[in-house]
Amino acid sequence: PGLGTILKDDMVINVVHSFEVSLKIGENEGFNLSTLPDTVENILEKSGITITADDRVEPSLEKLITEPANISVVKVSRKVEEESKKIPFETKIKTDSNMENGLRKVVSQGEEGLEVISWEITYENGKKISKKEIGREIVKPPKDRVIVEGRLQIASRGDETIRFKKVLIAEATAYT
Repeated sequence: PGLGTILKDDMVINVVHSFEVSLKIGENEGFNLSTLPDTVENILEKSGITITADDRVEPSLEKLITEPANISVVKVSRKVEEESKKIPFETKIKTDSNMENGLRKVVSQGEEGLEVISWEITYENGKKISKKEIGREIVKPPKDRVIVEGRLQIASRGDETIRFKKVLIAEATAYT
């Protein structure tokens, strides 16, 4: 019955005593709280403590607390970070049979590419506990460096320049 209720014969009166519960939230120093029997979730809510879906609570939120107990909350947070990484360019060599052997010409300069890597970082009570790759995106693909090398063979005899692509070594004999 309530405090203003007039007592009558054969009336049953239940007396519920409060008890101490020790709360530890994250890395903060713990504190004691006087409470009546209730679930962990209600005790935390009445204490003004907000719990997120990622937080871990011991004992579970549904547990009914009927005697002195310790309740601890591990605050879990997640953060997404992006990391930029350069992608090196490759060098491609092409041959040109119209360019003199040994000559090299850079047709196009190479350019590095850029890749962005996304990471999900998980913290418990402010301390980093895991880092997981959640995505990669090539923002700028690398451009290959292209070099042309000559393959044309040149020989000279006096004032004459002879251009050739292939050299054959042969032996010739003559019969009379």
